[in-house]
This record gives sequence, structure tokens and C-alpha cells, in this order.
Amino acid sequence: MGELTRAAIDALDSGTALTDTLGMDHQIGDALWRADAAQIATVERRDGLVICAMGGSAIGADLAFAAIGARARRPLTIVRGYEPPSWIGPETFVLAQSYSGNTEETLACFEAAGQAGATRAVLTTGGALAELARAQGVPVIGAPSGFQPRSAVAYGVVGALVCADLCAAAPSLRDEVDAAARTLTQLATEWG
Repeated sequence: MGELTRAAIDALDSGTALTDTLGMDHQIGDALWRADAAQIATVERRDGLVICAMGGSAIGADLAFAAIGARARRPLTIVRGYEPPSWIGPETFVLAQSYSGNTEETLACFEAAGQAGATRAVLTTGGALAELARAQGVPVIGAPSGFQPRSAVAYGVVGALVCADLCAAAPSLRDEVDAAARTLTQLATEWG
């Protein structure tokens, strides 16, 4: 086996996985800025946070909920399908995440959550989800396009953490997120 160098990795990385990984520190800072720019109101919700997402878009929710862990103050639920839980309503905050904005399961959940009276936000690059959200006055956390959904994981993690804080489902983990970005910058510099 050859030496693990940047050139050796680039020869095998037909996409942009290494570049995306080395840019994770920037993604975290950008994700915080984008979540703040969406101007989602702080609104405590007794029934917690429900994130509706599929595939690569759901990875961020998984990681965010793992980071929150035992610090959760309210229920944290991930929906990978067409229907949110039957118990959602005005005391639930629903974050619909679809990188493309055209995932039919997420679109169905977004509409169902609206019909149930849940507070909603979306995280997407655009598509039908962004159009519907803007038409209905729902805040949109805009993610940048050009990534594979699984490579944009920092945007999903940060969006989920911010929304969990805003609805009082979890404490703010902003200091930990900032520390993670600094650590990633240091490691990327060290490892090149």
C-alpha cells in the first residue's frame, strides 16, 4: 500500500469528498450564519422538535440529536417517511430538511405539519420546499448548492441544533459548535 498523501487521495477521490471534508470548519461557520439569517423566532414548544428528512439530509439530524443526547429537554424525533407523527400540533416545532428541496416525503411532511398547526422551518438549497415555505411565510435556512447531500452534513447538524435551541428542546450548543469548527481548522492545517 502506498503512502497516504494528498496526491494519492486525489487520485482515488473522483468527487470532492476530501475537499468537502477539509472545508467542514468553514461549513460550520457558514451554517451558523445562515441559520441566524433565517430569523427564526424563539418559540418554546412543549412537544419538542420533529425533523422530517430522508437519506443524506437526515444524517445531520441524527448527528445533532446524538450531540444533544441526555441534555434534551423536550422530545426529539426524526421522520423518514411521508407522514409526521399523529401527535404533532401547535406545541411542536417541525424542521423540514431536503437538500434538493424536492424530496416528496419531506414535502408531504411539511404540508401535513402546516395543517396540524405546527411551527415550521425548512433547510434546503431551494426547490419546491423553499417555494412553498416562502409562500406560506415559513422561515428558510438556505443551504449552498453544489454538494452531495451527505457532504453538506454540517448544515444539517447546525440547523437541527439551532432549531432545537429555539424551541427549547435542547440547550444552546453554539459554544461547542464554535469549538468544533476551531478544532477542524487546526486538524485540517496539521493534516493538510
